[in-house]
Amino acid sequence: MVGRIRSRGAIEMALVAVAVASLILAQAWAAAPESAAEDAAAAHPRTADLTTSGEPASGSVASKTAPTKPADRVPLEFFQALAQHQIDATVIPRDARSLVLQITNQTDQPLVIHAPRAIAAVPVLAQALPRANQNKNVFGKQDAAPQKVGAQMNFGFQGQNNGLNNGRNAGPQNRLANPLFNIPPEKTLRVSVPCVCLEYAKPNPGPHIPYQLAPLETVNDQDEVREIIDCINTGRYTQKIAQIAAWHFTNQLSWEQLAALTTTHANHTHEAVFTAREIELAKDLVADLPSTRVQAAEKAAAPQ
Repeated sequence: MVGRIRSRGAIEMALVAVAVASLILAQAWAAAPESAAEDAAAAHPRTADLTTSGEPASGSVASKTAPTKPADRVPLEFFQALAQHQIDATVIPRDARSLVLQITNQTDQPLVIHAPRAIAAVPVLAQALPRANQNKNVFGKQDAAPQKVGAQMNFGFQGQNNGLNNGRNAGPQNRLANPLFNIPPEKTLRVSVPCVCLEYAKPNPGPHIPYQLAPLETVNDQDEVREIIDCINTGRYTQKIAQIAAWHFTNQLSWEQLAALTTTHANHTHEAVFTAREIELAKDLVADLPSTRVQAAEKAAAPQ
């Protein structure tokens, strides 16, 4: 009798052990697909984070786009960005020698702008009030519209005249080869740039007269003028030397005519507008122009 009780107890314990083992196996089997899914998600987070519509789920790894690096941004052409209202640009002439440019990024993204090497600024109003002639024009109607100007858009380290180089600026190596500049979102870049006047017989520009930017070639398409404007920021020549050279081409003034220009002071004394040294430096500038060198080479190669 006692043996039967012990045998029955052993059988019951065995059945309990089998049931427990089965339960453990069942739980392990149920957990296996979930673990595999987690492993797959860890290995391929972008695929795992996609919703049924194929879009990244909110807060997922795929929905967080890395910020665009400056090197990844495509440069925008200056006047194209202006026409598409991605940027806004205003120009304020300080005088006949420099302009203040204000360029505003009107988007919520950083922009890389590819600027032209040279631009023009033209008066907005056809009628402009007469004003004092700071660049000492000595002929022409002073009640006409003020002069159009040409300026360099290279915002690099501009050479400064140290007063010891006879009109030439030090540091031509400071010139930037590629006029690219960045503007943060909704920010304004304000910079002063030198300029030259392009119409000698007209009044000078000034801050009281509204101006607007334009491509240089729509105002003057002479290669020599563009190259002269391009020289202002090279550090080789001062703005005044570039101005003499510019009028030599835009108004067809000979070196003799430029040297003969005079201004009259309040005490009725006369003074030459340009010194003999300044005229000689302007001649050097023109001789250094790429267009002049090409013409000289063609002339030398031509049969006699």
